[in-house]
Amino acid sequence: MVGGVRKKGSHEPIDIDIIGRGFSLTLSATDGSITSYRYDDHELLAAPLRPNFWRPPTDNDLVDPNGSRAWQGLDHLSTEVLSTSSTLRGDSLAEVQFLLRLITPDGSTLRLKQLVEVSKTGAVQLSYMAVPGGHFRTLPKLGIQLGLDTAYSVCSFYGNIHENYPDRRAAQRVSLWYKSLDQLAAPQYVVPQEQGNREAHWVQFQSDSLPALLAVAPDGWLNFSLRRWNDSALTAARRWWQVGPADPYYTLCLDHRIAPLGTATCGPGVAPQYLLSGDSTYRYRFLLVPGNAPTGVDFHRHPDIFDAALPADTDLHLAVSTIVCNTRPASIYSDGFPNIMADGRRAVPGDWHHAWAGFEAPDTVEFTLTLENFATLGLISTGASHSPADWVMRPLAVEASWSIDGNRWSPWQEMQLQNPPADPYNDSRRLRYTLTPRRARAVHYVKVRFLCRPQLPVWHPYARQKAWLMVDELELLPKQQ
Repeated sequence: MVGGVRKKGSHEPIDIDIIGRGFSLTLSATDGSITSYRYDDHELLAAPLRPNFWRPPTDNDLVDPNGSRAWQGLDHLSTEVLSTSSTLRGDSLAEVQFLLRLITPDGSTLRLKQLVEVSKTGAVQLSYMAVPGGHFRTLPKLGIQLGLDTAYSVCSFYGNIHENYPDRRAAQRVSLWYKSLDQLAAPQYVVPQEQGNREAHWVQFQSDSLPALLAVAPDGWLNFSLRRWNDSALTAARRWWQVGPADPYYTLCLDHRIAPLGTATCGPGVAPQYLLSGDSTYRYRFLLVPGNAPTGVDFHRHPDIFDAALPADTDLHLAVSTIVCNTRPASIYSDGFPNIMADGRRAVPGDWHHAWAGFEAPDTVEFTLTLENFATLGLISTGASHSPADWVMRPLAVEASWSIDGNRWSPWQEMQLQNPPADPYNDSRRLRYTLTPRRARAVHYVKVRFLCRPQLPVWHPYARQKAWLMVDELELLPKQQ
């Protein structure tokens, strides 16, 4: 039976232990990940089990407007725990629920409910409700990722023997299959990238020295893939010699859904019917069964996870009644202006005709925002782009000021760049500027201005030609009490 839910430590944050006969589970209070999963005195996790929304981009992903540029920051998520609760349901099931906000370096957020249910046999059901809230145009995947010990050598699965993706799965051979993990994890392409995804109803990993680990999709199909390098190493490398030594464990991805591949390098991008939209709400579950534990465990579809709605992050933003700009954007980059500056949607670098406001060779672009109600400012945030290949240059500086009556204004304060380009000569990315205002009480008006370079810099191949400023999203958040 479940021995109890125990929180350890005298200071926040405190981890959560679930202890039963022959098994134990530890959940991190800082991010909700499962840091330990022991069964029959064996540790089953070589690296923590955590939610995952990233895949190393394929060549198609790199050039498709719905690909990796739309996923910016999902590979560098920080986690804010909004709430945690833990209960015992009778003597047979322990439940721990997390409400998380996942934040990218440019301020985009994804809200996630995670319910961990542990049976008296040691089986674990993970239930998720993910709400991107429109901050991402598309998503690369919805799933979990964990480290699997290299002592696991073979797996059996009931599913498709071939690598397959949503738009590449016509040649299916669904049956019971056995594969060595080295075969599944071996590099398949010249360029390090996403690879080896397979669909299955279940997959079991087996070892001579460790308990078996079975992964089941309670609602139908799951996707799984393995590799010997982590996502960060594969994302950064363009050739295998750049990847570095293999990790001392397998990285196992279990996914509810995964993005398609498309043919953007030589033809059309991903077909719309296969996209994982950033406007949808997703609910999914995984069941993990260790060793010889029975698979017919009495889990249920928890109403708090699957039925209750999550509030959107846009509810936290201060309502803006009007936005006025000192100059009009170019007509080809002004669709929806000025409403696109406060619609809660992040624009995608390179796809300049959607959600961007573009200004040709400006010296200064200044926005004035009128709030619907007086408020104390906690954060001012805005987005711009840097993409030298497209003649788009980041501003020299971004500043903010505010006023109670629209006549007397605070001194200009410089906003800080949160995610500078790693390579300012070649990088293409959305930049985020933020400011935590000082003494911004009972504010009714806010100004944000971009100080720009009208011409391309001397190092640019087209130096002294007109440069572009591309901006999106002016966000104002109240000060938290």
